[in-house]
Amino acid sequence: MKLLVRIISLVLLIAAVAAVFLYDGGQPEDDKTPPPVRPVKSIVVGTPKAHAPLRFPGVVDASTGVDLSFEVSGRIIEFPVSRGQHVTKGQVLARLDDRDYANQVKNAEAELAYAESNFNRMKAALEKNAVSQDEYSKAKASADKAKATLEIARKALEDTQLKARFSGVISDTYVDNYDTISSGTAILKLQDLSVLDLAISVPESYVIAAPTSIRSKFVFEASFDSLPGRTFPCRVKDTARIADSVTHTYRATVSLDAPKDLDILPGMSCTVSASIPADSIPETSKEFLAVPSDAVGNAFDATHFVWRLDDNGDGTYTVHRATVTLDSRSGTEIFITKGLNEGDRIAVAGVTVLTEGRIVRLTDDAAADAAKSSDSTKAADSTDASKENQQK
Repeated sequence: MKLLVRIISLVLLIAAVAAVFLYDGGQPEDDKTPPPVRPVKSIVVGTPKAHAPLRFPGVVDASTGVDLSFEVSGRIIEFPVSRGQHVTKGQVLARLDDRDYANQVKNAEAELAYAESNFNRMKAALEKNAVSQDEYSKAKASADKAKATLEIARKALEDTQLKARFSGVISDTYVDNYDTISSGTAILKLQDLSVLDLAISVPESYVIAAPTSIRSKFVFEASFDSLPGRTFPCRVKDTARIADSVTHTYRATVSLDAPKDLDILPGMSCTVSASIPADSIPETSKEFLAVPSDAVGNAFDATHFVWRLDDNGDGTYTVHRATVTLDSRSGTEIFITKGLNEGDRIAVAGVTVLTEGRIVRLTDDAAADAAKSSDSTKAADSTDASKENQQK
């Protein structure tokens, strides 16, 4: 009986194990339904005629701006300027109570007069050997010291007046009249708004890939959303050589001569465009094909590729991977030297999701352009055939 129970238990165990390995979970057979025909944004490859301008958001700042402060301490007794006021170079912006400093000048003048008088007596006595050389040297040192003390006192008296170092605008004030301040305390901010600086951030891909031969030929213009249709020429002032630790972009500054009819102020936002005239493109680059940088993918073997779209004749296209050789980059375009022919249609989006042999269709805009191109070709062929028949 025990043997029978053991045999039945063993049979049940084997059945359970077999059920685990043979159970398919109700999974359906392999789905052989083809993937849906997805729309793809594309372009027809051509030689570079002109480069699309690069656009960078920017912020306006004054080309020259400085916080002004007194170099001496005291109580302000005159503060005739206010925010937004235009001032000229040398204009008095604030004045301290100068009575103590004026008295120090008078005291230093008196000490200098006494020291010089004593020095002159010692000089005359030395010529007669009435005094020693050491006494003469001490008198001379006292006169020199008194003269230096007077210069310091006069400088302190002059510093009780705060003057504009350049013509500009008072952008901010930090104190009020009759305040007592110490030396070095910022009183106001003076900015030169005749020239404005526009700060922009340039991605590292543009910095490293811009062709050196045409980098200096970029033309910069600034525009403002509140001034549609108007652009202002700019010039490069400086470029950072160290990337920002947060954005990993490189700060660049372009200068703009402030227009006379507008008040463009620091803190305003703008857009700076950088473009290259067609006549500035190197002759060697004109022989290459230009494609958008977003259309080029990077393979695991460090090669570059694009997805070429071959027309199936029924409104769909077959995706084929084409390995390409790159030359250089200019703006948003990359020059292709090998792997493509002029007139090829390539995908400019979805580089990472497309696969070899996939069937796609063009987006509405691209499809319309392709249809127009096809109609034009058919019309040309029809016209040529008609002419041949007439000649016959």
